[in-house]
Formats: sequence, C-alpha cells, structure tokens
Amino acid sequence: MQALLKLLLITSLVPASADNDCTDINGSKDGEGWRHIDKLAGSSVKINDPKFNSTYEIGVCKNLLEANETEYAGAVETTMDGQKIIVGRYNESVLMAGSHWILLKYMNGDPYEGRCGGSNRHAAIMFVCNHDADTLNKTRIMDENLDRDKNCYHLFEVENCVACISDGCNAFFYSLTPGSVILIVLFSATGVYLLSGWLYTRFIKKRRGWRQIPNAEFWQEIGHLQADGCNLVCRCGKRPTDDYQIVGGMQGTTPPSLMSSDEALQPA
Repeated sequence: MQALLKLLLITSLVPASADNDCTDINGSKDGEGWRHIDKLAGSSVKINDPKFNSTYEIGVCKNLLEANETEYAGAVETTMDGQKIIVGRYNESVLMAGSHWILLKYMNGDPYEGRCGGSNRHAAIMFVCNHDADTLNKTRIMDENLDRDKNCYHLFEVENCVACISDGCNAFFYSLTPGSVILIVLFSATGVYLLSGWLYTRFIKKRRGWRQIPNAEFWQEIGHLQADGCNLVCRCGKRPTDDYQIVGGMQGTTPPSLMSSDEALQPA
C-alpha cells in the first residue's frame, strides 16, 4: 500500500507535457492575427548567426526541446560550444497584427548573464506580408539588441503570406480546390483551341459559315455518333404500328388483316 501511495505521489508531481499551442499572456486568442498564425503552428526553421557564431531555431507554437517538453521553448539559441539557450517561451506569447504584418513575441526566456541587467531574454518575430511565401524559408535575423540595461530582445523577420491579413495569400491558386483548378485549365485550353482554330480555318483555309469551326467534320461525325448511340439506347425495340396507317400507306392494296376478315364473310 505504501509503495502504491509513493507511486501516485510521484505521478502527481510530474508536470504535464507541453502541447504545440501558443498561450497569449493577455488571455485571449480570438483575434484575426492568431487565426493566421495558427496556419503555421508546428513549423520551425534554423538560422545561422555569423556575428556570434551561433544558430537560432525559431518555431511557431512548437516546442524545440523535445527532451524537455515542459520548457515550451519557442526560440532557441545554440552556441558554438553546443549550449542551448531558450530565447523565448511560447506559453507566454504576445501578438499584435496589422493589415500586412504580424508581430509574435515569446517572453520569459533564459536570463542574460553579465548583460541586460540579468533580465530574461525574449524573441520578437515579425511576420511581413509576402504573397508568394507559404513556409518559413525566408527568415532572417534583423537585430540583436543587447546594449540595454533591461528588455533586451532578438528580432527576427519572416516573409510569409499569413501576414497578408487583408487580402490573403497569393492565392488565387492557394484558395482554389483541385476541381476548380482542373475546370479552369479545361476551359482555358478549350478557349485557346477554338480561337486558334477559327483564325486558321478562316484566314488560311478561307472557310466561311459553320465550316470555320476547327475540325468541323470531326465534330459533325461526333454528333452523328451521339445520335446513333441515343437511338440505340433510347429507341430499342419495335415501334408500335397502326392498321389505319398501314391502310393509308398501301395504295390500292387491302391490308392482310382486312382480307382475312372479308374471306370469313364470303359464302362457302
């Protein structure tokens, strides 16, 4: 019984694992900016910093330290000697947005040592509108403000279409379904075919009237084949006949049915 109680106590002290979801320190994620940022949730990118011989990894609402899930590491610096420093945590986020930009801040990173008054690091990720970018590949370090007494920060810029809040991604094609794209290609190809074919038959072959249609004979034959198919499918079986129609169609002849009935009336 004591062993079971110890096991339950240890289990209760283990922190819950972090999920890939940013937490706004203001308590609300109902804004348009959050809805756009959520499209990139779970993605990350690495950036080399030749100035300090270090590498930064930026994640969007993603824990970058898999070995320690409870650190909520949204931005991590890896120094030249392999030390990993958390620049900002995504469970303490701040977001501001405009029509063509989104500023996402990760607060409460590891404290500075010997600079910035020992304050905590934080990462500022500026997403700027680029209609043609839908990944984090266009990311760069804009500023490492380390000369303050406090509130030092690392500023990163990301070009991405999620920041195009007012007009969305470039995306005439991003917003279309595969079926819509197929229909657009089909109608476009048909239009080019008809226009180029009409120009050729009218000005090169000197045709007029309906014969200006490209491959008119081919399409005419297609129409005949469709008519034959319709006749085969929809008009199967014999058509009903009418004795009066037969009488009208047989000039000067007596229908067999009438001949048989007359013969029955003649005397033996």
